[in-house]
Amino acid sequence: MTELQRIFLAYTGMYFVVLAAMYLAFHVALIMLERAARIKHAKCKVLVAKQRADEQERWKVAYALYNKKHQMEKPNMLESAV
Repeated sequence: MTELQRIFLAYTGMYFVVLAAMYLAFHVALIMLERAARIKHAKCKVLVAKQRADEQERWKVAYALYNKKHQMEKPNMLESAV
């Protein structure tokens, strides 16, 4: 092999090593970000569920009246579609 071929081979090898290191670093960073996002999403879901339960309790009478009113109403059915 000539000197230029050896230099080319060395730089190509270094390129692939750097490329693999970057891939691994990005992959690990993405896994860490995804884990943090999943934890944050779970906390948000719990918070929203708690807020909905509080809202349901706060407006329990209004929801009961609304449901009672709409259960008593009969839906208008079309006898025939023309």
